[in-house]
Amino acid sequence: MEPYNGYVVSARPHANADGTFSAYGVVSLRQKIVTSSGWFEVYSTESGSIREALAWARKWIDDHG
Repeated sequence: MEPYNGYVVSARPHANADGTFSAYGVVSLRQKIVTSSGWFEVYSTESGSIREALAWARKWIDDHG
C-alpha cells in the first residue's frame, strides 16, 4: 500500500498454479475501497503483476480522483 494524491493504492497479487502471477489494483480513501480493477494479464513475476496493478490504480486516480 502506498499513498497517492490523497488516496491509497495497493495491489493484490495471486500466484497461479503454473508459476505465473496475476494481480488487481485497489484504490482506497479513508480506509474504504473506492474501486478495484479486474484481474490483469498473467506475468512471469509477482513484481511485474504488482507494478501493472499499481499503475492502473494511479491512472484511475489521475482520471477520476
